Amino acid sequence: MNPWNFSVQILAGRPEEWFGVSVIRLKEILSRMPALGHLIVLAGLLIALVPTYSDRDQYLDKPLAQINFYGLQNVDVGEAADSVPLAVGDPVTLESLNASVRALYATGYFKDVTLKAQLTSDDRVILNFQVVELPRISDITIRGMEELYEADLKTVLPIKEGDVYSLQEAQEAVGALEDKYRSEGFFLAAVWLDTGDVDPETNTIELRYIIDEGESIPISRINILGTSHLDPENMLAILDHKEEGIFEDGVFSESKFEQDKYKILAYAKSNGYVNAEIDPSATGYEIRWRNPSKPEEGRVVIITYKINEGQIRYFGGYSLEHDSQAINLERNPPERKIKTKENQNPVFTAEQLLSFTEFNPSESGEIFDEGKFFRDRSNLQQAYSSQGYVFAQIQPYFTTF
Repeated sequence: MNPWNFSVQILAGRPEEWFGVSVIRLKEILSRMPALGHLIVLAGLLIALVPTYSDRDQYLDKPLAQINFYGLQNVDVGEAADSVPLAVGDPVTLESLNASVRALYATGYFKDVTLKAQLTSDDRVILNFQVVELPRISDITIRGMEELYEADLKTVLPIKEGDVYSLQEAQEAVGALEDKYRSEGFFLAAVWLDTGDVDPETNTIELRYIIDEGESIPISRINILGTSHLDPENMLAILDHKEEGIFEDGVFSESKFEQDKYKILAYAKSNGYVNAEIDPSATGYEIRWRNPSKPEEGRVVIITYKINEGQIRYFGGYSLEHDSQAINLERNPPERKIKTKENQNPVFTAEQLLSFTEFNPSESGEIFDEGKFFRDRSNLQQAYSSQGYVFAQIQPYFTTF
């Protein structure tokens, strides 16, 4: 074993510490030890190579013999080793040492990495990484919930048990839980984060979220504005949200509020108003006191939807044609030079295709139902798929007359 070994010290910390203290002290030490060679490399990390007697050639550019890790608690040694861009037999260079330390920090698992090296008797290098891990989350508990399930609440958290602990992410989870409660109608819910101390033996920490659900706020009124021909009462009947009453609790849910927008549009489009739109500037909800003079009666939600109907459309019949350039090759091989409507040999004739549709010629002039049209298109696609033509395309063209 060569007694004259190099030590490689990785100085991690704030840059002002490097330049304000560490470099000054290093210069002072070197000024008192003129016989020792030194090299300082600044590249995100400060690496100081201080040979105890010999020069750096005894250490650098030698093949790597082994990598050891010390201080691991929750990180698997194999995972740590895989993150180091060095393999046994590779030459050890300043660049590879820097890259190795950067790679370990980049995993997000460590708050401190120290690297020391030694030479073996056969002139190879052993790298010893001394690490200090960041704590892990051992357990996440949610307390105080009554209306929602803990399992459902945990699905919205940006963290999970086993993750590296980050105070910022733990606090972001507070907002995620409050958003979840608001989406379910609990606008007055509040969430607090309580963390325990880090267990020094396991280097883990427990997170506890305390919830005050507050009260759910009922819907006192649902307004549908902008209708000239459509009946708002018919729209109200199909909505998921209901106003509070004897048989309805009327609890507001943001997800239902969004779903009901699509239900209103679907109703309009199935009644001929295919260009109907929800006006976002006049659609929303607001929370008010039920009785401003009696706050003890609580608050209510008022929902307003505004629809722009557009013009009504009527069904004028179907016209079905086959694309002569895309007609199937088995029935119409390339050697058939003439491809006209008269001598096409399609999988289905136009008459057969019309038999698959809900709309029929006798309904020409009736109000256009977009839902029925989409079902017809799906039926035609399914007919071709049943014959093995899964990539057949049904391309609609609309004509106004």
